[in-house]
Amino acid sequence: MPMFRKKRTKRRHHHALSKQKLIGIIVSILILLGSCAMAGDFTLTQMTLSTQIFASELEQAITLLESAKKSPTNTLASQRVDGVQAISQAQEHLLNAQYILDSFRLVINLVIIPTANITHFTSLRQLVAWWTFTNEAVLTGQELLNAAWFGAVTLKNNQLPGLLTETARLQSYLQAAEGHFQQAQAARLQIDVNEPPFFLSTDSLLPALSRWDTMTPSLEQTLPQFRQLLGTLPTALGNERPMTYLVIIQSTDNLRATGGFLAGAGTIRFENGQVTDVTIRDVVEREFATKWSPKEGYLSTRIMPPEPLGRYMGLGHWVLRDGNWWADFPTTARQIDQFWQLSEGQTSIDGVIGLTDQGIATILESIGSISIAGQMLDAKNLKSVASQRIYASTDSTINQESAFFQQVAQTLVSYTERQSTAQWLSLAQYLQIAMQHHDILVSSFDPTLNGVFHDLNLDGAVRGQQDDYFYLVEDNLCDSKLSSFVKQNLRYEVELGENGQPTLATLTIDKINSYKPGVKLLYFPFGYNMGGRWDAQTQRWDTWEGYYGGYLRLFPPPQSHLVMVTGFDDKVDVAMENDRSYFGGYVGLWSAAERQLQFRWIPTGQPRVSGKYHLLVQRQPGALAHPLTVLVHLPPNSRATNIIPAPTAVTEQTVTWRAVLNQDLTFELSLSK
Repeated sequence: MPMFRKKRTKRRHHHALSKQKLIGIIVSILILLGSCAMAGDFTLTQMTLSTQIFASELEQAITLLESAKKSPTNTLASQRVDGVQAISQAQEHLLNAQYILDSFRLVINLVIIPTANITHFTSLRQLVAWWTFTNEAVLTGQELLNAAWFGAVTLKNNQLPGLLTETARLQSYLQAAEGHFQQAQAARLQIDVNEPPFFLSTDSLLPALSRWDTMTPSLEQTLPQFRQLLGTLPTALGNERPMTYLVIIQSTDNLRATGGFLAGAGTIRFENGQVTDVTIRDVVEREFATKWSPKEGYLSTRIMPPEPLGRYMGLGHWVLRDGNWWADFPTTARQIDQFWQLSEGQTSIDGVIGLTDQGIATILESIGSISIAGQMLDAKNLKSVASQRIYASTDSTINQESAFFQQVAQTLVSYTERQSTAQWLSLAQYLQIAMQHHDILVSSFDPTLNGVFHDLNLDGAVRGQQDDYFYLVEDNLCDSKLSSFVKQNLRYEVELGENGQPTLATLTIDKINSYKPGVKLLYFPFGYNMGGRWDAQTQRWDTWEGYYGGYLRLFPPPQSHLVMVTGFDDKVDVAMENDRSYFGGYVGLWSAAERQLQFRWIPTGQPRVSGKYHLLVQRQPGALAHPLTVLVHLPPNSRATNIIPAPTAVTEQTVTWRAVLNQDLTFELSLSK
């Protein structure tokens, strides 16, 4: 009989008491849960079913928003997903999910959380983490949808001017969403997906968790950025006083530092969120106002061009069309403004907007199509229609390029004034894409505004003040439209020190000129396939079919030291531009020619966090989406953890990523022994 058994040792007796105490606590919890279950019909089956319904409601909300985001406005009306309607329906699904959470709230707050704090049971702590995460994630979504709904309704009733008067309220929604997001993320870090609470349906919740993890980096960045942007929009769009911006149109077929050859220029004026004037002209027509005569040339103040423009193009007088030389767009903006003042007199300019032809195509992709003098213009036929209007016309009494630019600008402005709310939402999404690719750049001469534009990465500034970094910038200096034929593969290798600092970096560039003799350019007449180079000895501009000449500048971290360079035609420049050092060289490629270029340098970038390596690769506006391979060689006796984004390969000493450089890219990892 158990009562007559010999007593155990004191240690075992203490263990038995601990077990009894543990069992007593569990029984107490079960009694409490049982009481709550009887009072609130809170059964295990209902809990399991509720989590499945909760996950379903979340999934439907996300699906609705994604379908609205992916639905272009130029699809048939019967096939189009209305953005406002999608927001409304997503709100309903999130409210349903919140209702399910509320049915558990009393038990969680009165029983589960206090018990988890007392007992430290892993299962209960996981339940609290899941509860906090789901609750705060749903609240984050609700605040974001509140902001979207309020913004959409305001746009519908008052268009953009009405929205600008309500930015404070929109900011409050975003601030609340940011707070809930931070709490949700803190709880997410405590969740162990391998030990879920016993009643949770992980099959239905894990996909939602995976979606959250995918969205987290974007939300961390965009929530504070959108709040910043909303705070500056009223000023930037003329609510306080009229704002006039200089607009430059850049042709990517002739690549230049900030996007392409400067084909057109003009001004756009905003007052209380509305465009009250827009004038865009051919850049040459603007230059003719710079006191120019066919016999004597430019009579205005002589501005000497940067040395490479004189060396390889023979320029002795720097003018507007070549004014976007500086890789740092705020510096280029000041330079463009200087040329503008020479041609237009003292006019008040508040900033510069750089727009590539691809940026215009992205805007048209959102809108669908517009009518220009009876001809439909869209993203796909933009270049062909422009070519027909500019080069095929026989009317020499007007500047066809100026006429085309002006018609497109006025039609786009007119379209935005009568957009529906759904079209505004779509346009905002496509503008964001264009800005991510740097096809739209904005630099304000107001220090406060430009500080925000810089924080939002809209100003096209040369970055990389900390950590590891490189920015490759190329200028087509052969006066041709052959940039789209010049392909290149980039391979970046870096060796790390023990605390994650880069100690040696190598960039290898494999270039090929894919132009074939006799090929007719799609959008340009004969002559634009002829590339040239200035011969300083003969003082002649020599040209050859298919020849491409480009000047490359590599911006490393500040104060980096060049070790070796190969593959360039001439001696490579080591120079300063806007207080940043760069390595620059010229490469000439005949048609079908290939060349490998290589830079090797000692970086000086120090990690902001010891033991954490971070690399920023900046994309040049207007450049092709070049393939990029990044190889990070680890120091001895180290391994890589927290690798973001997911690597292509990881070996004992090397982490490899393969990507496409169609926007700024970041790579990071942590070192551990």
